[in-house]
Amino acid sequence: MSKPHKILVIGDSHASPSVSQRRFHWAGKFIHDVRPDVIVDMGDFADNDSLSSYDRGKASFEGRRYAKDVEAAQEAREILDSYIVRLGKKPRLIALKGNHESRSDRYADDHPEMQGQISSNDFKPHRWEYHDFLHKVNVSGFTFSHYFVSGVQERPIGGEHAAYSLLQKELRSCVAGHSHLRDFCERSSGNRRVQCMVVGCFVDPTWRPHYAQVSRDMWWAGLTVLSNAYAGQADTITQVGINALQRTYGGK
Repeated sequence: MSKPHKILVIGDSHASPSVSQRRFHWAGKFIHDVRPDVIVDMGDFADNDSLSSYDRGKASFEGRRYAKDVEAAQEAREILDSYIVRLGKKPRLIALKGNHESRSDRYADDHPEMQGQISSNDFKPHRWEYHDFLHKVNVSGFTFSHYFVSGVQERPIGGEHAAYSLLQKELRSCVAGHSHLRDFCERSSGNRRVQCMVVGCFVDPTWRPHYAQVSRDMWWAGLTVLSNAYAGQADTITQVGINALQRTYGGK
């Protein structure tokens, strides 16, 4: 019988050459203190802004370079890993591809001459399991995916009550990222308890991307810890906001 685990969840981090990497030091120090059994990166660890279709062709797009996007993501991962390797017991490390990493695959598909030259595997971390976009990973009865889909058009499950929608449609304990919002829903029937959550993001507190001038104020940034997680239930769910992480670890 498997034992309960402490799971640290890192939401969409959007590592970028134009944004400070300081939050990855905060996360590394937090990991050192919390000492999780499993760490799950929910995807969109890289912003990959050079392949954005949102403002391509506009003045705001000028100066972005794919090599710099890859370099920034790799640097952020190495910062995290530099703290993880110091732990006495190495946690299981799980990284999901998000839609931002998958921009590379879509670009290569649209530009066949780039196939073999550009890929989401350019962001593949050295020490982490790396799972394909929308692949579902089960840990202690929780199913993790960058997002979950619904309907024949396979649109992301979201909306105002995203966690409740997840629970209704998936009928199992689920953890999602993608929307940068925070939401939680729990229901029980007898001895069975289902917990679904959307874990926000892990972006720098000063970052306001060009595509989210209004919705940025709705985001929640921070880290989530599922303690004593077993069979899709966590005894304690702790969420530490980015500002609290900065106050605790920013001066160390």
